Order: sequence, then structure tokens, then C-alpha cells
Amino acid sequence: MTAQHYIVARHEGQWKVSFHGTDQGPFPSKDEAVEVAITDAQTLHERGLDVEVLVQDIDSSFRTAWSSKPGGGEAEDLGSTA
Repeated sequence: MTAQHYIVARHEGQWKVSFHGTDQGPFPSKDEAVEVAITDAQTLHERGLDVEVLVQDIDSSFRTAWSSKPGGGEAEDLGSTA
């Protein structure tokens, strides 16, 4: 099963959470945006879906902040998106 992805990224100076083309936010901090994304992802996981929360770093690469897969929550460098 392919994981669903929540994306936490900074856009025009504000942190937002994106999921399937829908944005939440803006949030005052990256930490708050990540917290919301993880809470939402955990809810979907409880419904039986594989879910990951990906967070944009300053160099535009993404890391996994949380995953419903075994070992979830461990940071993983996903490479640059630039």
C-alpha cells in the first residue's frame, strides 16, 4: 500500500500543511505545523491508511517527521526537491 503524505513546508514566509492539494494554516511556527500534521496523520492511520509526514528543511530537502510504517518517526533524508 502506498503511503499518503502530509507535507509541511514554508511558503511565502509562513508554515503550511498540505494534504491532497488542500492547505491548512498558516501556522506561527514549523513545530506547530508539524504537530498538526502528525495529529491528522495519526487519525488517518487509525482508519487503516499508511501515512507519512514530510517536513521541508532549509535546503529544500524533505525529511520524514512521522510515519505509520514500522520504525515510524525516524528522520529520513529524502533528497532535494529543487
